[in-house]
Amino acid sequence: MVYTSHHPCWDAKNRLGLPDELPLDFDAIGPRLFPAEAAAPPPAPPAPAAGGMAPAGPEQPKPTPPPERDEGYIPAVLRPLLERSEVTEREVREVIAKRQKIFPMGTTWQVMEDAGFVEGWVLPFWDKIVRMIQDSRGDLPF
Repeated sequence: MVYTSHHPCWDAKNRLGLPDELPLDFDAIGPRLFPAEAAAPPPAPPAPAAGGMAPAGPEQPKPTPPPERDEGYIPAVLRPLLERSEVTEREVREVIAKRQKIFPMGTTWQVMEDAGFVEGWVLPFWDKIVRMIQDSRGDLPF
């Protein structure tokens, strides 16, 4: 049984107006939770045409692949920061690999940028990243 209201022996909630008890069976629960799906049968797969090929339907647009970026790609937003802070791209990647442990050293900038990591983590913490690099080098700010 499925119990849909609170009782001292179990905790339950009922936001859909279900009865207090239902048999543990999809046929008893499914139409109440998914009324549109219960009314419409699933679409049948297309039958193969003569020769074993499926009939041609409306042509779906093909997704365009992302533009290729070479291995030396660095996001445009990082280039001026690297020059101004006098740190190398490799040093920034080392901090990312050590601190975040999400993107190992071999991860491309494209992957990190596509995941939103550059704008979501690298840019907001840029000053801390530079400070960590300078501390690891032994650079003094004066």
